[in-house]
Amino acid sequence: MSRPAFALSLFALAACAGCYGDTGIKLAVTPDHASLFGQTDVTITGDFAALGDVDYFSVAGVQVGNPRWSPSSVTVTLQGAPRPGRYDIVIRGSRGLTIQHGLFTYDPPPK
Repeated sequence: MSRPAFALSLFALAACAGCYGDTGIKLAVTPDHASLFGQTDVTITGDFAALGDVDYFSVAGVQVGNPRWSPSSVTVTLQGAPRPGRYDIVIRGSRGLTIQHGLFTYDPPPK
């Protein structure tokens, strides 16, 4: 599958999943908000073993950077978002997909 076709199918899946609420394993994020400009480390906990080998991981539709895995958590570096607001976390593995809507917030820039 080409990259554009893959991206479109993932977007369609995420959009469709939004019609039905969260799907997959339950996640918790610490901290649950950060600067709009990114370069912030956050730790996400959940039953990642249920997902299998992870091949896609994004916050606000942007791939996370530098994932550091442990058995029940992953610490990642967020890249930022185009505008402030609540965003989804999407993680796809060989055995499943989780989409958690509005789980992370990018804060507006300070005034």
